[in-house]
Amino acid sequence: MSTLLSWQEIIITIHNPSLKTYQKLQDKYSTTLNCPCLINTMSYKQFIIAETTMHQICSSDFISEQWIHALYIPDASRYSAIDFRTTASSQFEVLKTLCALARENIFDALFNLNDTQLFSILKTLCALARENIFDALFNLNDTQLFSSNLLPEKQICTQTNISSDRILRDTRIRFNNALKLIELSTQSNVISSALNTNIVYSASRFATFQTYMYKSSYTGWYWTENNQTTICVCQINTTCTAPAGFYSFADKNNFELHTKLVPQQHHASDVVPGFVGSCTPYEAVIEAKFICLYDIKCIKKLVNYFPRLTQRKI
Repeated sequence: MSTLLSWQEIIITIHNPSLKTYQKLQDKYSTTLNCPCLINTMSYKQFIIAETTMHQICSSDFISEQWIHALYIPDASRYSAIDFRTTASSQFEVLKTLCALARENIFDALFNLNDTQLFSILKTLCALARENIFDALFNLNDTQLFSSNLLPEKQICTQTNISSDRILRDTRIRFNNALKLIELSTQSNVISSALNTNIVYSASRFATFQTYMYKSSYTGWYWTENNQTTICVCQINTTCTAPAGFYSFADKNNFELHTKLVPQQHHASDVVPGFVGSCTPYEAVIEAKFICLYDIKCIKKLVNYFPRLTQRKI
């Protein structure tokens, strides 16, 4: 009986099969099909088209030199840190820089992805799989990953999705690390804003002695809610914020008013929805929601405080 049940392996060779033929054979003989490739590596750019979408502001007129210049006030530092006139131009300059940084990160990520060879990525992932890092993501054995045979469409799609997700994750990490570096450098090096937003400088002249007295102080932000007052000092916390607006007291030459910021004690002739005052223009941008930029009435109000905007068509 054993001779009657003997097993025999038959190898059938099909030269230059079409894609349709290969797919049929793959479905029927997935465990035994062997389809060698003439080219073992292929860059992703040969079969991936990557499309990126930037935030609307990054392609808008709000980061143009004309807009930034129209918001520029030569002596803006005389206003308070919570007054929008102080940091308006600088905030949009920061926005312009962040948009450029984002584009650069995306370009580098896509360049690396396009020039990455599919086979080398598979080889790396195979090594990682042996360490059980990517076992939960896909179930491909070492032979399949290192194989120089034609890869099934499903396997290529799986690998492409993994690589795309990795590129997206790494790009976000690099961008966020760049922002953290800016924050740490500003705080650890005690960098003072020229706009008197995190540190206020004052010079008083004594006519009798014909001398000057200089003094400086970190700005402190005071906010009362439910009978509890929250104090935020830029020396300790650079993320102190308050709604940005246009305050009458901001133009007064009073050292204490500019170092002890209590927005609730002062009337704002207008507020700028979505924008805040903060220790630095950078921090203000990070916390901003940009609501005003989507409201034409709000934008037209800015003309009352930035005369150069009248030269632009709004």
